[in-house]
Amino acid sequence: MQTNQILDKYLSKEKLSDIICKYQLYYQIGLGNVVLESLQDLKETVDKINQLNLQVRSEVIIDSLSKIIYLYKDDANFDLDFEYNLRYAALIHMLNDFITADKDLINPEPFKDLIQEQIVEDTFFTKTMQQQFDADYAAILPSIKATITEDIAKDVKKIIDEMLSTNSVP
Repeated sequence: MQTNQILDKYLSKEKLSDIICKYQLYYQIGLGNVVLESLQDLKETVDKINQLNLQVRSEVIIDSLSKIIYLYKDDANFDLDFEYNLRYAALIHMLNDFITADKDLINPEPFKDLIQEQIVEDTFFTKTMQQQFDADYAAILPSIKATITEDIAKDVKKIIDEMLSTNSVP
């Protein structure tokens, strides 16, 4: 698929709202799972998530989208693999943020390696997490759609197009 076709298809107002919603949900649901796995206690998990206060910034989603398009634009299965690549980017982003932010985590490297391996193998995001994702998606998407305008979608498309054409993809 041509880069312009990808940009038109994936950076419309509707599709961009969908992508932002999914990225944020993958990140937040993944974070909840990683924190629970590291602490093994539900109340401590909630407290830790509130303490860490990790949020997804728009620039990171734009960078991730540009990287996905840059790396996979020539793949014949771009459309089929897009969801995996989006989930992978959000979960790796979450894992790196968590490891950096949680100063209480003892010996973080083996933990990070284990989770990263599960993410790469696409076994980290479980059926239970997918059910939570599906329930939250329907509730959250309308608010994201309300904030993404045609002008925002055009601006994001322009930014990513410039990043791709100047090879300044992170």
